[in-house]
Amino acid sequence: MTALDKQFIERKLSLLTKYEQVMKKTRGV
Repeated sequence: MTALDKQFIERKLSLLTKYEQVMKKTRGV
């Protein structure tokens, strides 16, 4: 696992969490 791979995965995860937070806010859950 290279540093670039790690960066890419971390970025993907942060995007996912942000997306989930937005969905929760719009749904009002």
